[in-house]
Amino acid sequence: MYLDRWTARSGEPAYPKAICLALVDAVDAALRSAAEIDRRAARLLSVAPKVRTMNTYGAPVPEGIA
Repeated sequence: MYLDRWTARSGEPAYPKAICLALVDAVDAALRSAAEIDRRAARLLSVAPKVRTMNTYGAPVPEGIA
């Protein structure tokens, strides 16, 4: 029997395996996204001290005032 997670119907013998494969794919995608978010967050944290906040007039905000 050919297993295709998109055409397996509830009650068919292939259904539980199709659900499992779909979950594995979803977890894989989530972990890849998490790794990318972690990489970008680390980069942001490394440059954050160098970023100067500007007020509405475009002037730098003094230290200690957010």
